[in-house]
Parts: sequence; C-alpha cells; structure tokens
Amino acid sequence: NRIGMELTIYATLFSLTILLLLKSIHKTSFIIPAFIVAALTLYTYSAGKLLSPLLLIGFLLIHYKTFLAHKKYTLAGIFIFSILSIPLILSFLDGTGLARFNMVSIFAANFPLQKTIQLIIENYFIQLSPGYFISGEPTFITRHFIGGLTPLLTVTLPFILIGLIHTLLTLKNNKDSQLLLYWLLLYPIAGAVTAT
Repeated sequence: NRIGMELTIYATLFSLTILLLLKSIHKTSFIIPAFIVAALTLYTYSAGKLLSPLLLIGFLLIHYKTFLAHKKYTLAGIFIFSILSIPLILSFLDGTGLARFNMVSIFAANFPLQKTIQLIIENYFIQLSPGYFISGEPTFITRHFIGGLTPLLTVTLPFILIGLIHTLLTLKNNKDSQLLLYWLLLYPIAGAVTAT
C-alpha cells in the first residue's frame, strides 16, 4: 500500500484470511486461524465489516466438500468467529458501530429507492471498469492518488488481462478460479454503497 492508514492493515488481514483458508484445504489446522484472522479483519476498516463475512460464506460454498469433511474444525472456526464478532454486533445494536457508515453511506442521502439502487449499481460497475483501474476513481479526495500514481501500474495490465482470461476459461472446473472471480466481484460491494 502506498499510504499509511487503517486500510493497510485491512488489506493485509483480508489477504491473510484468504491465504489461511487456502492452506486449510490441505491442512485442517489452518481452519481455526483463518476464522480468527477473518474476525480480526472486522475491526480494521469499515469495508471489512461487510466483506470479511461475505468472504467466509463464499469460500465455504466454493469448498463446501472440504469443510463438510472437517465439520468439527469448521464449526469450531465459525463459533470462534461468532464469539469474536460479539463486540461489533453489540456496537451495531446501540448505533455506535454504524456511525461511520451512516455518515458515508449512500443511504444517508435519503434518495428515493429507485435512485439509490441505480447509484449502487453504477458505483459497483465503475469500480470494475478499465478506466477506474487506469485513471482512478473520479473523486475530489486525492489521498489515494499521491503524486499522480494511479490504482494500477500500467505495466501490470497485461498480466491482469492474462489472469482474467485464464480465470474465465478455467472457471467451471477450477475452484481457485471460482475463488478469484468471487473475490473480484466481492471487492466493489463496499464502495458501491458509499456516497462519492
């Protein structure tokens, strides 16, 4: 990450969760640490509160045979994740955990439902457009684009394209490709519900 903020630790723990989940497919001792790190991710950055549980759900669905075969570890991991989530859930119930969301959420603008849905869809697909990756988000907030740097370096674009083509071609029979596509489709969700 090019800047120092809570997003840095979020990205690190989110990626570590995926690494531990991938390792848990072959070694069950990684299942519980994966759920612990996923729970810690909830407390790092606002997006983690939404995306960490969605990551776990998607991963469990993609690799359901593996996790069903190791039900004891999986249930223990889910239980630990739930216990570690209790303070966050309590903060949601009393409103303090939603304070930031209520400030930056698209729902705070009180648009009509149709307009809100339209904006969420537009925000989601903007983040998947090539223009977004090459020139960045059209925003007045410049802290993410220091010194003219864009979200992706131009030199990485061919590799991203090759990876995307490979992922799509192997999607049917390759669980890693399914996970990569799920991760790609998952990441814009938090930004989609944020007011720009």
